[in-house]
Amino acid sequence: MERHVFQIAVTDEQKHYAIGLVDYSIANHPVTDIFANDPDGKKRQREFRYTGTLGEVVFADAYHLPRPTRYFGAIDGQDNGQDFLLEHHGEQYSIDVKSMHRKGNRFRGNYVLNIPAYQLYKEFSVTDYYFCISFHKADNVTYATFLGFIKKEDVLSGKIGDLFKEGTTRIREDNTEFIFHRDTYEIMFKHIDPPIVLDQIRNMAGFKRIDISPVIAKIISISHPHDEKRVMRAAFDAGFPTIVLMENGFTQLSKPHGEQFNACSAGRLLMLSPSKRNGAPTNIGAPFI
Repeated sequence: MERHVFQIAVTDEQKHYAIGLVDYSIANHPVTDIFANDPDGKKRQREFRYTGTLGEVVFADAYHLPRPTRYFGAIDGQDNGQDFLLEHHGEQYSIDVKSMHRKGNRFRGNYVLNIPAYQLYKEFSVTDYYFCISFHKADNVTYATFLGFIKKEDVLSGKIGDLFKEGTTRIREDNTEFIFHRDTYEIMFKHIDPPIVLDQIRNMAGFKRIDISPVIAKIISISHPHDEKRVMRAAFDAGFPTIVLMENGFTQLSKPHGEQFNACSAGRLLMLSPSKRNGAPTNIGAPFI
């Protein structure tokens, strides 16, 4: 079943407003933040803060909420995980907006949002839901895609999301690697509840409904002929569940490495062999799932 999200165009005024908040926070930030012990994050601190702040600004404008007037840690302290207080069906919920940049607006159900684990464990956190926004550029226009809500309790209870420990190496869709510098939860887009679409949102510039495509294909490859390997590699890179039949069995201490290990851990790769290493028949086994 396909899920629908939406995108809207980001205005220059929204960008300038966000930049002003970031400049203020950089100059008046007395609190140690998440970038303090992250070498790569420290270098990109302004970029990360801008992305997060812009997400809060477009969220506020879309749902007719007051815009943020300060940024985390700027003079008057922290927000304890409450960017907004949203009322729905007579109930109030604390919303923490999570924003990111992507190259485009094509989404699959197995794409993920990363949330540092310590944010969920904070003693004084009042967050009820996280809200995910993805930015991308097309034809010199910046678009914000509203992906929807994640209930914090569902992550903490293990109902959704996967926890990866500090130091874990992960593989991006383009096969580049990165390492988690802190314990981090990955939440698949297919587990994000769709956003609320109000009438005023439908009238905003650049409004468009977008499908999050389910991952339903399974590829079975003998991983031997050249063309078979190309098909298998394309499917694997696209994130499809893949079954690989090993042509000459497994060695005694055989185990997957790198991207194959990550795929097996995530349940996207199953490696089978109908024979022993030297050709002696045996039952099909599934040593890695």
